[in-house]
Amino acid sequence: MRNGVSLLAPYGSFKFKALATKVGGGKEPQESDARCKKEIQLLLTLADGMKIYSFQYIWSNETFVGVMAQDLLAHSEWKDAVSIRADGFYAVDYSRLGLRMTTLELWNETGMDSVKAVSTTPLNA
Repeated sequence: MRNGVSLLAPYGSFKFKALATKVGGGKEPQESDARCKKEIQLLLTLADGMKIYSFQYIWSNETFVGVMAQDLLAHSEWKDAVSIRADGFYAVDYSRLGLRMTTLELWNETGMDSVKAVSTTPLNA
C-alpha cells in the first residue's frame, strides 16, 4: 500500500478515458503501468538508460510507444514522474521526462522525434 491505495487493484476497476485523449502527453499523467499493457517490445534504450517500448493496452489493439512506470520507479532521477492512480495503477507524467507518448505509426515515420515533448516541466524544478 502507498498513500492508502492498493498497488494491486483488480483489472475490473479500470476507469479510463478515451485513448484519443491520452496520446500526445497532455497535462494529465498517462497510464503507463506494465500491468495494463500487452504485446510489449523494447524499441530503444536511450543513452541515459531510459527504455522506450511499443505496446498495446489490454483493452485495445492500437499500438503505442512510451515508457513503463515500473522502469522509472527503479531510477531515482525518474521516479518523481510516476504517480499512483486511485485504482492502484501507475501513471507517468511524460512532460517531466521531456517526452510524450505516441503511436507506433508516428514512431515509424519520425522515430525519436515522435516522443520528444515540445515543452517540459523538469523533475528538478
